Amino acid sequence: MAYLDLYHLAHDPQLVQRLVPAVVQQCVTVWGEQTTTPSHAERMALVAYAGPRLTDFERFAGEIALLLCVLNPTISVSTPDAQLVTMLNGIWTAYALIMEHKGLIAVAV
Repeated sequence: MAYLDLYHLAHDPQLVQRLVPAVVQQCVTVWGEQTTTPSHAERMALVAYAGPRLTDFERFAGEIALLLCVLNPTISVSTPDAQLVTMLNGIWTAYALIMEHKGLIAVAV
């Protein structure tokens, strides 16, 4: 898919709206994981950044959409819900580490 197509897909309201509950589900999954999970503190910091209000989740879904589109060339507005969550899970740690490195999230000590 061409970059312009990816950009338009990432801004498709239907895809972004579908990502909102996927983000919520991913946050709940991370919140419930073992504290010994690699990069757990960073993953939890991203959970805090992504929520807890609906407007927060909506904002985060819009922010993450382009990254998901670029990294998953098979994504579309009809990608199954479970696959959207799998895609989020696949990038969660890396995105958390990027956000921490840029100083955009704070990791609890």
